[in-house]
Amino acid sequence: MPKPTKLNMELFSLPTELTITAAGDAKRPPRFNMVAYTGGAMVIAGWPHPVVVVLEGLEIPTQKIPVRLQHDPNQGIGHTTKITARENQLFAEGSVSRDTEFARDVVSSGKNGFPWQASINAVVVEYDFVQEGQKVKANGQTFDGPLYHVTKSRLKEISVVDIGADDDAAFQIAAQKKENDISTSGVKKMHTELKELRTCADEFNGLLDKQQIDKEVLEAAEAEQDIPTLRANLFKKMQLAQVRRQHVNTVGNAPAIHGGGSLPGEPRNIFAAAFLIAAGKHSTAEKSFSAEEMQAASDLRPHGVADICRSALQLAGMSIPSTISKTIDAAFSTADLHNSLGIANEAYIREAFLSILMTCRIVGAKQIADNFKEHALIEVCGVSTYPLVAPSGELHHTTFQDSKITYAPKTRGAIFAISRQDLINDNLGVFDQISKIIGFNASRTENTIFWTVLKAATGFFTEARKNLIPSASLSPITLEVAINAARNMKDADNNPVGTTPKYLTVPPTLEMTARQIVNSIEIRNTEADTKYGTGNPLNKIVEIVVEPLLGTLFGGLDTSWYLFNDKQVTPGMLLSYLNGIDTPTVESAPADFDTLGVQLRAYLDFGVDTGDFRGVIKCTA
Repeated sequence: MPKPTKLNMELFSLPTELTITAAGDAKRPPRFNMVAYTGGAMVIAGWPHPVVVVLEGLEIPTQKIPVRLQHDPNQGIGHTTKITARENQLFAEGSVSRDTEFARDVVSSGKNGFPWQASINAVVVEYDFVQEGQKVKANGQTFDGPLYHVTKSRLKEISVVDIGADDDAAFQIAAQKKENDISTSGVKKMHTELKELRTCADEFNGLLDKQQIDKEVLEAAEAEQDIPTLRANLFKKMQLAQVRRQHVNTVGNAPAIHGGGSLPGEPRNIFAAAFLIAAGKHSTAEKSFSAEEMQAASDLRPHGVADICRSALQLAGMSIPSTISKTIDAAFSTADLHNSLGIANEAYIREAFLSILMTCRIVGAKQIADNFKEHALIEVCGVSTYPLVAPSGELHHTTFQDSKITYAPKTRGAIFAISRQDLINDNLGVFDQISKIIGFNASRTENTIFWTVLKAATGFFTEARKNLIPSASLSPITLEVAINAARNMKDADNNPVGTTPKYLTVPPTLEMTARQIVNSIEIRNTEADTKYGTGNPLNKIVEIVVEPLLGTLFGGLDTSWYLFNDKQVTPGMLLSYLNGIDTPTVESAPADFDTLGVQLRAYLDFGVDTGDFRGVIKCTA
């Protein structure tokens, strides 16, 4: 079998059986149970042949994943509480925990007998293409090719969907206060109408996305449309879909760039480098790709989007259409070209992201979180200094425990789009502008949240903790007081912490005052008869950090300033990142069904929390 193809695209499974039941306590939200995946072969839109997901290779990053309606991130329903792969199937159970109109609709419609079903959304990481005549074993079964054998994937979310592939798939929901108001005959009539509409829609199978057909059928049923109206609507959708599918050869190939030629290195990286070269970002490409991939990208002579699309079609063994618009439509119908554009954007966005000064990363202590749950810093219990070892050589036992200082990352992101018109016009300037905006916005988001959390932490700074000094306008004397307070901080056993003041953080209005205090070589006394040394003991004692977000422009006080201690000893503010990834993740995909173009979504999993109160001192005028 050939080497698995690495990929990063989403896979939406066909719906399976879903059951929702009332909780034992009427005040608690309903719960659901489902067979999220049966382990068999699935016919999925966008994949010319059946798909089998190997359950042993399915990563379940957390037991608590979102449950949505129709795979829409804006239509939350609840979350899972337990996900298990057993008996060669994927099972999930959870709670309808979201208080949204979509959650209420799912529950109330289920009580009325609506046949809700479940569908998983997984990110495909690696797959094999099993040729016709070959066999493959997975999930306790043997499958005949041709099909796609997904060996590595990652579960992303589970959705409740309206119409499944199986007309007889069961759905049940128990009312918490009263029984169903709809009679059995009414439910049967609804099922009959849905079947009639679906029979009409069957003629569009293979011409339209299965989920799109199901959506149109459901809307027709809700609007009580007749069959001719549904057929006319589906025909319009089909005409739009044909624009995307034109000239795409789907025989024997997954939606990826391969088959008609060969390139040294990873094709999607080579085309990503080509996008950057065409956009004039040669130096950015060099930082992200190997010399071999850069040379291969240069050999493509990528002067614009059209050149890259022609090369992609040639490599995939596809014919090149006669017009630029059709060439771009055909090329972007392959998943790898979307991935290549996403990789190129991620490289440039990372560069733009890191080009912005984020003062939060200067003073904040980085923490690594392996999930979105609350994590706690570790502290020593029972001893803070090493005791004398007895002649017998026996050492004193020391234990560790979670401290009360906690942190947890959260996900923040946005979706951006490049229109088909910009692609056809070879407008890579839009690519440049969008990448800058995404990168700049991501860095601005992280920095803004950091300082917003700090300014809002009123209970974190108190005189009792000795990390709040009132009536302390910035001056040599007040800086000396703050430094002494920092050095005299003690731990829970009343021993000196031993921290070192490092960062004097001020708003712009205090920048010159701070520089004059810290950078002056000497300090003079204006009283004529006073004897004094001319050296400045505060010279270079701390590093100055200027943050505009501390000023009145963002609701702060131009007279307040902060002294941060060494974050390795006393982390005053915490910056946590999921799996240590501290730059935005960028993914690309075709635009929404009714829109022509490419969508980019960028997100960053990070959190901001207050840490050890001994790590930062606030001074107010």
